[in-house]
Amino acid sequence: MANRPIILAIESAIRGGSIALFQNAEIVDTWLGEGGVSRAEDLLWNIDRMLKNHGIAKNSLNQIVVSIGPGSFTGIRIGLATAMGLATALNIELAEYSILYAMAASQANNESLTTAVPVGRGVVCVQTFRKDDSEIVELTGPIAVIEDTFQQEPLRKEVITPEYFPRGLAGSLIDAVNDKRIARTNEPLFIDKPAHK
Repeated sequence: MANRPIILAIESAIRGGSIALFQNAEIVDTWLGEGGVSRAEDLLWNIDRMLKNHGIAKNSLNQIVVSIGPGSFTGIRIGLATAMGLATALNIELAEYSILYAMAASQANNESLTTAVPVGRGVVCVQTFRKDDSEIVELTGPIAVIEDTFQQEPLRKEVITPEYFPRGLAGSLIDAVNDKRIARTNEPLFIDKPAHK
């Protein structure tokens, strides 16, 4: 059998996080965290369990892809530290992406496509893109809004949210890896949260 790239995707900043294991661009397995914040021990233990369940040695991984946020401050740090540590120890490629971009990459082309994720304490981070065959362009930067205000927006039904990804947001990261229109980044995306009224 020919070598088939094996990629581990980590998203640890939204709703307890998720991980996904890809082989030849197909999802082999996923894990969804419970609770509001990822814990390092859950993440590492579940990565190890997932690899063992599929008979994949850690040194068989070809790449790790991780979300740089937005989301829980602690969750972003746990995901990045875990991904960087594994990639360094295994001497493999690390790719880092905004989860908002990754979610946009997983959707069909659209003149105006909005993605949104909860970032904690009743706040949602929203970003709007234009997507066509040649590029994905930011129409807005990531903006934090109070969830109650967000829920009242008239275009709410057209916004791509984590509910579009029942197997976890980590699954959307493979779309970012395979989409040359999205630039990698290495700066965590921490969002200042608006004050509640």
